[in-house]
Amino acid sequence: MEILKKKIACNWGDDITIFFLGDVHEGSANHAEKEFNESVDIIKQELDKNPHAYWIGIGDYVDAINHRDPRFNPLELARKYEFKDLANLCAKQTEYFYDKIKSISHRCLALLYGNHEESYVRHNAFDPVQLLQYLIMKDSNEECSPFILGYTGIITLSIDVKGHRFKYDIALSHGAGGGGFREGYGINKVHDVFRWYDADCYVMGHIHRMMTDTQQRIYTQNEELKRKRILYGTNGCYMFKSSIGTRGYFEGKPSPESSIGFLRLDIKPNKLRDRFDTKLTKIEF
Repeated sequence: MEILKKKIACNWGDDITIFFLGDVHEGSANHAEKEFNESVDIIKQELDKNPHAYWIGIGDYVDAINHRDPRFNPLELARKYEFKDLANLCAKQTEYFYDKIKSISHRCLALLYGNHEESYVRHNAFDPVQLLQYLIMKDSNEECSPFILGYTGIITLSIDVKGHRFKYDIALSHGAGGGGFREGYGINKVHDVFRWYDADCYVMGHIHRMMTDTQQRIYTQNEELKRKRILYGTNGCYMFKSSIGTRGYFEGKPSPESSIGFLRLDIKPNKLRDRFDTKLTKIEF
């Protein structure tokens, strides 16, 4: 686990926007490539017009299942990969992923490990997340060094608005659990994962189900009741559960179809209230 502190100086009414990209599973036969490329285009449009827009990687950028992995199934490998690619499959997938996000790589705030990357590191002594970080830093025209948070981490935004200083904590984890049997599983899981954390926004991935929730916590200040808005979200993914002619490893599980898309966090300083207005939005395909 790591902690990243990011300083942002902005004006009242400015938008601070953070996108969450994860569970892409580049290399999977069921990878939603068209939808992922559209997502990158959406993010790029925002980055081009908003200097306070960023994105965070939530893990599982690549499938990272090679022929030595007991989970390997030839029907689960994307057809663009050739037999010779098995010699260096994870690196090849990471390079493909980077090519897709190259246009937005300069605003990558942080990278998490997913369970697929962690498993590959343990069994193959090769780290695809570090390779991705290197590729982003090597080609960036700006000073860009995306921070590797680990599997779970916290980002503290230190925001200065005309001398007013605010702190906004985002707790992140690739996540835990499976697809879940019932419709409310996703949002219940994010509450479970972050039960012992204290932050303003909580986001996880892993379960391939995109859901959001808003709660309010009550506290006292100067003998008055105050309310703090808390956001919860499970991020979307880019791997269909079922596709014709392939064999996805989620296909046989009793869970809903994957949620294709990603979450967007907006933080807007509000001068009238001397606080932030926040929302967590689903962008679905």
